[in-house]
Parts: sequence; C-alpha cells; structure tokens
Amino acid sequence: MSTRKKTILLALFFLVAFFSSLPFLDAGKFGFTGLDDRAYCTAHKEVVSGLNRASIAWAFSSMDDAIWMPLTRISYMADYSLFKGTPSSMHLHSVVLHGFNGGLLFILLSLLAGAARPLREGESGEASLSFCDLLGCASGALVWAVHPLRCESVAWIASRKDVLSMFWEFLALILWVRMLLSHRQTSQCYAYIGSLACFGLSALAKQSCMTFPILVLILDFFGVDCTRRRRTSPWAYLLPTAMALAMAAIARAGQSYGGAMDMLSEVPITWRISNAIAAYGCYLFHSVWPVGLAVQCIARYPAPPRFLQIGIVATVATAVFVIWRLKCHTRRGSHLPDHADDWPLAGVLFFAVAVLPFLGLSGFGFHAYADRFTYVPSVGLSLLVVWLFRIVPKRLHGFAVVALLAVTIPLGFRAAFQTSLYRSDEVLFKNTLAVDGPQNYTSHQVLMTYYYEFPHDLER
Repeated sequence: MSTRKKTILLALFFLVAFFSSLPFLDAGKFGFTGLDDRAYCTAHKEVVSGLNRASIAWAFSSMDDAIWMPLTRISYMADYSLFKGTPSSMHLHSVVLHGFNGGLLFILLSLLAGAARPLREGESGEASLSFCDLLGCASGALVWAVHPLRCESVAWIASRKDVLSMFWEFLALILWVRMLLSHRQTSQCYAYIGSLACFGLSALAKQSCMTFPILVLILDFFGVDCTRRRRTSPWAYLLPTAMALAMAAIARAGQSYGGAMDMLSEVPITWRISNAIAAYGCYLFHSVWPVGLAVQCIARYPAPPRFLQIGIVATVATAVFVIWRLKCHTRRGSHLPDHADDWPLAGVLFFAVAVLPFLGLSGFGFHAYADRFTYVPSVGLSLLVVWLFRIVPKRLHGFAVVALLAVTIPLGFRAAFQTSLYRSDEVLFKNTLAVDGPQNYTSHQVLMTYYYEFPHDLER
C-alpha cells in the first residue's frame, strides 16, 4: 500500500472515530445511573483505591455482581488513578473507546471490501480500493457507530464492558482477516497469535465474545473471495473454540455465583424460547426503526413477551433467506469453503450468531431484551450496508455516499436525543415506564431510590 493510501486510510480512521463519538459527548455532563453504576464503580473499595497490585489481583479473582470482568474493573481503577473516578471522566472514557471502535470497524470493512474482490491476473497482495469505496466503508461504520441502539452501551458506565470487549474483538477480527489474506507464513503466524491474544483480552472484559470462532468462520467462508484467501486449516479454529468454551463456563459460573441462574430455573424452556424469538425480532425492528428505546425492559413471564409476532416473522424470514442462499451455492456446484463473497449471507449469519448469547436461553435475568445486546451483532448489518454500496454502479458512488450520509445524520441526532435521557434517573426510568409499561418494577425501584436520595420526596 502506498504512503498516500495509508495517509488517506489513517485520516478516515480518525474522522470516523471522531464522528462515532460525537452524538454521545453530552454523557460527559451526567452523573452515575442508579442501576449498577455505583455497584460497579463505587461499592468496591478495591476499585476506589485505583490501580495497585492488590486491587488488580482482586479484579482477577472477583465474581461480584454476578460477572467476571477483570479488564473492565481495571479500566474503572484506571479512572480513579488518573481522574479521581469522577462520573464525567468515566463517561468520556467509554465515549472515546466507542469512537475508536467505530474507527476499527472502518478498518475491518475496508479490509473485507478489498478481500471480497477476485484476484486479477498479475495482481498480488491486497486489493486497491478507490476513495469512494473507502467512503462507503466509512459510512457503513458510521451507520453502526451512531445508531441509537449504541447509546445504552456508551452512555451507561456499567456497560463499559460491552465497549471495552468490542474494542479487543475488533482487533482480533482485523488480525484474523489479515491472516487469511497474508501469503507469508511468518506474517500468518504473527497475525494468528495476535488475534488469539486480542480475543483473550476481549473475554477478560466480557465473555459474550465467545461467538468469535463462528464469526471468523463466517467471514472466512462468505466475506473473502476464494482467489485471495489462503486456505485455512480446520486446526486453526481449534484453539479459539477451546477458549470460547472456557469463556462460556466462566460466564455460567459468574451467573450462578450471583444468583442469576436461580431466576432461570423458575422459567420454563418454552417461555425462554418464545422470549428469544421476540427479542430477535425486537433487535431487528429497532435496528431499522430506532424508536421506543428504553433501558431494562423486563420479562413478562408468564404473560407472552412483547414483539413476539415481529420475532416470529423475523426468525422465519432469516431462516428462509439463509436456506435460499445456501441452496444457491449448492446449485452452482461450489463447495462452501471455496465459495466466498456472499456478503448478504455473511451479514445475516453474523447478526444471528452474535446475538445468540443475549437471547436469554441459557442465562436469564429480569430483562427481556436490552439495547446494549446489539453492540456486537449489529456489525453484521454494517456488512449489508457496505454490500449495498458495493453493488451500486461506480458512476453512482457519489449518490450512494450522499444517501448513506442522509441515513447516518438522522441516526446521529436520534442517538444524541437518546443520550440526553441519561441526564437523570428520573428522566431515564420515566422513559422506560412510558415505553415498557407501569408493570416495570425495576424502574419503580430506581425511581424510589432517586426520589428519596435527591429531592427527598417521601410521598413520590
């Protein structure tokens, strides 16, 4: 890659990172949220003491709050050591991390966009992308980054684990794709080791990244053209799969330690499946039409979950689409490992697989679904956005970029509005009651505490 292209790529990376964080900057003016923020950030003396040997050792041994997240706890300790643990600094820490995540997604999409092009005669190495192609990848990354569904992960300090875990998972995905494209054995080895190391760091922040081995398999099969991709040995997936199984065991142990599994045992599997279907439909619906978003929408057992009808339609449509695309490959007579560049299938499968840990099938809490659970899966929808740009004729690329920006700007304004709800517990959880209904006992509990501690309004 020429120096000029590297400069353009770096400039676009920082531009995407800046605009990714822009809708959420107001969070720096807000305080702690009454749900989990104080439990994570102020309740443990080890966190408040900042970075030291004893507190770091505690972070790796603690399963308090029903979760093992040593790297996330260390990031809170760093906030205390560097910025005295003010809510403003903690909010801005998450916002900056999210900005870098937007930039890293741009790099990942750029790699995949080049890798999806067939290798031309006499060409070697990475494909050269035009400036319009890079703008399309930047727009696809921004659609993900400024979407209002990202607000809960970014503006809620307790959800730092999502943002931090995704930062390392993006690096792991980038290095894995680099390994697929590299034709030098030494480079392949370094990229593989680096990808596994970043995957491990992602798990230290939150174990929901356990779907990583399947996600890279999807990108391997359907995101990279077979003429550019080095054939990956099945053994390469063995180590990340073993790591993912260990993460699943750790996550289950944390839930059991915190009593989350007790709630699971009280809910029949049939209701959990129906809630999973409803949640899947809810995530897809809100990805297309992000209105009516709220923090902590509770489960309604034994009543049917909300969005069940939408969920059934979305699940059936996804299954039909996947079967249809796989049959198309079979009719062409191509073996799946050798046929690639099917980004619609890659995007749909990426979303469907990444969302599995968040559907409440194996670990059940009091919430039916949550916006923060779309932080990883929605990357699959970004693949679809960039694919739509790729199929547009070159002469219309300028119009395509304008169209993507016309979608991105309203999303950013909506995300800024959603962020403004975090200015107080009263505003945030009144919004939840308005969206989820008055039976949301979690919101009543948080509001009760808020009215007692701040205006000391005993009647309310």
